[in-house]
Amino acid sequence: MGEPVHDRPEPLALGGSAGTRRARRAGLFSAVYLVAYFAMGVSVISAGQFVKPFGVTSVATGFGIIIALVVLSGVAMIALKAPRPRGPPAVS
Repeated sequence: MGEPVHDRPEPLALGGSAGTRRARRAGLFSAVYLVAYFAMGVSVISAGQFVKPFGVTSVATGFGIIIALVVLSGVAMIALKAPRPRGPPAVS
């Protein structure tokens, strides 16, 4: 079978050495973690600000509704951008 190839060097024409690929991958993961933690942190802190005036149950319900709306809008956007088949269906 052969040994698995780990982090095969990429030709210079396709983006540089393995070190630059690792650096780009590290930057990408850093950006993903930063955005994810920032988004979750801001939403939880802002929800926490409303606990005192409205109560935990109301804030939790509102937070859940807002999260559900954001998820549904994301699903709708993905569904609208999905490629649709063109032309008549293939006959077998």
